[in-house]
Amino acid sequence: TERARGALVAINEELTQRVREVQALQEALRQQATQDPLTGLFNRRHLNDTLPQLHALARRAGAPLALVIIDLDHFKQVNDQHGHAAGDRLLAAFGEMLAAESRRSDVACRYGGEEFCLLMPRTDAAAARRKAQALLRRWRAMRFEHGGTALAGLSFSAGAADTDLAPGSPDQLLKAADDALLAAKRAGRGRIETAGE
Repeated sequence: TERARGALVAINEELTQRVREVQALQEALRQQATQDPLTGLFNRRHLNDTLPQLHALARRAGAPLALVIIDLDHFKQVNDQHGHAAGDRLLAAFGEMLAAESRRSDVACRYGGEEFCLLMPRTDAAAARRKAQALLRRWRAMRFEHGGTALAGLSFSAGAADTDLAPGSPDQLLKAADDALLAAKRAGRGRIETAGE
């Protein structure tokens, strides 16, 4: 019986270890499913899951939810002239800056390619625009050395909207911010436009 008890303890310890390994793998898979590996920000899948929830909460609370879509200006030129490693470095740096400058309640995502999305609960479009302008000033001040060349004077274009300006669905909120982003690009880039301007 002593040997049998010892064998059961060993089997139990092994099973406990295997459960821990499975839990760690599940957590790693969850992160891979919702996190962009290059920037460390949430990915578009997470945005698609989170936006409807935050939109519903904003409507229920009667407080605005702001959404800003950011597009790094002339990003293709960086890749073409300096290579994809330089482009990846800029994307990672922008993601790091966006995460550092976001509130705990904000949701910062890589929207795709060189586009980013920032969800800001209890924030209207005017405040979101001011936040994006502060980010733009900081981004313009950054300087990167790559292969003996300095990358500086970078900019982005952005569009801001909120649930008061686009009161319909989450998709309408995204479209309003995207339309404002397109207006910022048409107006010469390096600027932030608000929906409905």
